Amino acid sequence: MRAQGRQVLVLTAAAVLVLDTVSKVLAVERGGVHLNPGIAFGVLASRPGLALLVSSMGTLAVPWVAWKWSRSRSSGFGWGLVVGGALGNAVDRWIGPAPAGVVDWIRVPFYPAYFNLADVAIRLGGVLVVGLAIWSTSGEWRAGLAGFPSRDRPLHSDPPAPRPL
Repeated sequence: MRAQGRQVLVLTAAAVLVLDTVSKVLAVERGGVHLNPGIAFGVLASRPGLALLVSSMGTLAVPWVAWKWSRSRSSGFGWGLVVGGALGNAVDRWIGPAPAGVVDWIRVPFYPAYFNLADVAIRLGGVLVVGLAIWSTSGEWRAGLAGFPSRDRPLHSDPPAPRPL
């Protein structure tokens, strides 16, 4: 199952990276883009070197964590969204049109900042990964309602083997 999760991770990350890059190239050709030298919501915009360092460290750490934690197709998909988005913004920072900046081109009235497809993928993937983590542990919490864990009933126990008929 872990191999399937990792395959989905790689394919999803590659698809997000390609879609984000193409959308940014088209947005730059069309005009009306905003260059963000900072990280999320323009944080560290006045210190683009530090923003580049922080985002680069995150971009290097996220794929490693994602590779370790992609245990199913659904978690691989969520982590693939996060990794693809992180790589999309990293490509912008490292070799994009603005030195140490990211092309933001999407604007919606109810949101306070411009953003891009990589940002959308990161947020959706993060919500999916957190949701899956909560869902996967919810069975342990429901089982814990019947009584507190003890030596006879640990919190993280395997279910008993089925009895033969």
